[in-house]
Amino acid sequence: MRRKKRELAIDAPSLTSVVRRLLEADELDFLYSRVVELSADLFTEYPCAVVTNRDGAFWVNVAYPARKTLHFPLAVPFDLSHIPLTGVYHRADVALPEMGDERFLFFPIGYAEEGTVWSRGWFCVSQTAAEDTGLLEEIALFVAVVNEAIRKIAKIERIKELTIIDEVTGLYNTRHLFSLLEQAISQGMRYLTEFSLIFFDLDHFKQVNDTYGHLVGSRILRDAGRLVVQHLRRADVAFRYGGDEFVVFLPHTPKEHARIVVERLWDSLRSHSFEAGEGAIHITASFGVAGFPEDGRSAKEIIAKADEMMYRVKRRSRDGYEVA
Repeated sequence: MRRKKRELAIDAPSLTSVVRRLLEADELDFLYSRVVELSADLFTEYPCAVVTNRDGAFWVNVAYPARKTLHFPLAVPFDLSHIPLTGVYHRADVALPEMGDERFLFFPIGYAEEGTVWSRGWFCVSQTAAEDTGLLEEIALFVAVVNEAIRKIAKIERIKELTIIDEVTGLYNTRHLFSLLEQAISQGMRYLTEFSLIFFDLDHFKQVNDTYGHLVGSRILRDAGRLVVQHLRRADVAFRYGGDEFVVFLPHTPKEHARIVVERLWDSLRSHSFEAGEGAIHITASFGVAGFPEDGRSAKEIIAKADEMMYRVKRRSRDGYEVA
């Protein structure tokens, strides 16, 4: 087969410039956008795209059809899981959304570490690029730099996580709680949206530590946090506030709907058996609920109100909940 000869664009960026521009990205969506911008300059004759797999669905994050860059995720309406995520590249006779009738070569990109998948997907180039062996080598080098950039971003994200994750429970810590609440309050003021906050602590938990030791106590805190997360919606966020105190943030949730959530959490905790030494114990919790904007217009006010509701339960009987 006669190999097609490709003319390089006069203003194509140098390899040094490509590496620098890819490695300067500090988040994945920005990197994907940069990948397509650069591919438009490097591989001018061939439609390119970045496809990622997120939560079991496939998305064209950015694409370059007919010199039009798309900077938002487009859902791929079919399953691409048959395309390998290893190797140099793979042919797949699929037409991606907004990319016309082109069929693509899929070059795997992504990074996983210690069971955590930071990114997985493909850099896609029109199959007509396969006619030029030299071009395929250039694309493979380009993809190698992309993968290195993804690894760098994963390291950055891991460092960020370590500053906002509680080591004992694996939940978010108070630093992230206040950051998230400030953002939610700002958005709520602007768009007139509501949210609710649940504050709770485990009843008589000091007795657990005194009886079974702090190692068992830490394990129970971790298991309690995991149990809470299992009974939340995907949009809800759980935090360890400190000691045996926890907070749950319910975005776009008025207090009357938060009552349903707190009832579910209260019932799940009191009916759960926690491992303690050679046996199992049951633990109850006291819950308080407050909402924005009715019960406060700052993070401290809303937390204080939810905390006040929790202490009403503590003083009354424990093992229950109170809604402001």
